[in-house]
Amino acid sequence: MTIATLAFAAALQDGQATPSQLVSKMIKRYYDAKTIGGTVRSELDVSGTKLTIDTTLWIERPGKLYLRQTTSAGPSFLVTADGKDFSYPKPGVGGQTGSGSGRLVEFQGTSDVGVVYSTAALSIAERSTPLDLAIARLDDLKMLRDQWVTVTDGGAKELAGVSCRMVTGKWTSNPVYGVLGYYAMWITSEGDLLKFEVQGPNPELEGGKITRVYSVALKVGATPPEDQFKVVK
Repeated sequence: MTIATLAFAAALQDGQATPSQLVSKMIKRYYDAKTIGGTVRSELDVSGTKLTIDTTLWIERPGKLYLRQTTSAGPSFLVTADGKDFSYPKPGVGGQTGSGSGRLVEFQGTSDVGVVYSTAALSIAERSTPLDLAIARLDDLKMLRDQWVTVTDGGAKELAGVSCRMVTGKWTSNPVYGVLGYYAMWITSEGDLLKFEVQGPNPELEGGKITRVYSVALKVGATPPEDQFKVVK
């Protein structure tokens, strides 16, 4: 499978892109990026219980990754990879952002950032649509494409002074479950994701809802700080 397989529609033509074309442009923009840096703020509302997760992300492909998450509940999580080795908290051990016995260190070899991200998935506060897009592991991108059941135009918008378009539609966590909720994303004409929102049912509470809102400030082509990818052991 290649990135072209994930396209919702043909390549962009002259004039305004369709919603599907804009989403495809966004996916390709992050997939092709050599470096990415910035932050993502997640605001989760689980049937009235709220949690905030702040993520700092740096990527230098193919194999360098820095992912730090802090939560309003207290625990923090850190994943580091320098292209030779990578480290992450033991699953279920929050707060291990520094060195210590609560961390695992593995030989990285030729594994890329997608492999590191997937390996550490159970050791971070959350995976999210913005992180899946930025890290651009093909299996994760395919999953996102399948979750966006419909892709429709939400019109021109302005978000924090930045012009963008809203793309919205029906959402599911997995196609086998059918439509479970809705999503909306705000994308610039260049293909940068500014915000993503999804709402679906709370499987643990009848009639309950889970709403996730992600404010995204990830810059394609950002220059990583010196020693950003030092492996914390």
